[in-house]
Amino acid sequence: MLKSIETFFKNLDWKVCSVPECASLLLKWDKPFYDLKDEQKYEILKDVIMFTMDMQEQIVNSVQSIEKNVLIIYDRGTIDALAYLPRDKWQQMLLENNWSYSDLRDSRYDQVIHLVSTAIGAKANYKIDNHKFRPHNIELARELDNATATAWQNHACFDIIDNSTDFRGKLWRVIEIICHELGIDPKQTSLEHLCVECAYILQRIPVGH
Repeated sequence: MLKSIETFFKNLDWKVCSVPECASLLLKWDKPFYDLKDEQKYEILKDVIMFTMDMQEQIVNSVQSIEKNVLIIYDRGTIDALAYLPRDKWQQMLLENNWSYSDLRDSRYDQVIHLVSTAIGAKANYKIDNHKFRPHNIELARELDNATATAWQNHACFDIIDNSTDFRGKLWRVIEIICHELGIDPKQTSLEHLCVECAYILQRIPVGH
């Protein structure tokens, strides 16, 4: 899906930077995340948040000199970890690192789009694909998806894309939301020209410009 969105906005003469999920880039371990000890999970999630912030800040800095409209699309954001931690552990992490929950959520992204997991409303399409963070238990997947949406729900520009349409319809709804945020007409180019192959389910797209 990231590739499709990138293609759409490049056709509108935007410079597009699409950033993959930081956890997948940073973490290499043999066990699924849910089989790790609580202490290991805590440290891993802290590292993921730090790595996410560092990477995103470097990307923002790197595009400052570009003399055209820039759209930065992130697969995953800083507070996704909230869904994977008990509330007391999340509060502990905030205190230990002098982080502000509202700052992590609100000051880094212009738009947050939560794509509902296929575990909710389209479970026949739910795939594990050896994803270390993706639970094998579909009920847990639903619980985590709801927790992730709840973590972001008070962001000023937050939208949810459910599974009421097929993948193509889901993609187009995401594009329409981003276009609205950027103040452009989504019908300036056709969805027919987009690549719609997707290797993974995109959970959210925070947009910076």
